[in-house]
Amino acid sequence: MKIKICGIQSIQDAQTVLKSGADFIGINFVRNSKRLVTVDIGREIIQYIHSTGSDSKTVGVFQKQTSDYVNMVADNVGLDFVQLHGDETPEYCSRIERPIIKAFKLESSFDVEKAFRSMSKYHVAHFLVDRRVQGEGEPLQIDKLRELAKFTTFFLAGGLTPINTTSIALAVSPYGLDVAGGVETDRKINVEKVRSIIMSCSNYETS
Repeated sequence: MKIKICGIQSIQDAQTVLKSGADFIGINFVRNSKRLVTVDIGREIIQYIHSTGSDSKTVGVFQKQTSDYVNMVADNVGLDFVQLHGDETPEYCSRIERPIIKAFKLESSFDVEKAFRSMSKYHVAHFLVDRRVQGEGEPLQIDKLRELAKFTTFFLAGGLTPINTTSIALAVSPYGLDVAGGVETDRKINVEKVRSIIMSCSNYETS
């Protein structure tokens, strides 16, 4: 199972996540996000990651930004993937020049077939499934997620912590887990929380 740690804001954060063995490292370029980093800082972080020779993939998170801007940032900082977390259309995605992780925000009791039909319109590298309202409301229903995983692979996000990652991984069998706030203490990356999540899933493989 792949682990993606999102919300990296400094080289120190990157060092923490790299030492813990995360597969994907997310940097937030969404305007008005509490985890927003500038293009210059993002470039410094990614240059550091590349300098270590790590196999970890870098992901830039964007939402409601023009495709030209996304491509400019991706080129400028050297991203491996672009994550689109808004209402981007398939046509918009076709203009992005990096492999895409496309997020879908779902209601708790979402319709599995309807969700899969929507996802099937996109030709992207990976999907990510999240709650419609981040940090609020009911979590996505496990039985619905398990059923969706029979149709397609996806990263699962939303409310993941060191306490619940193992049980959710076993119940849903996603391609990967995407964690941000669940590994933070006072909005800073907590090394023990990162290690706990990665260790809890290190022996679990999706089929």
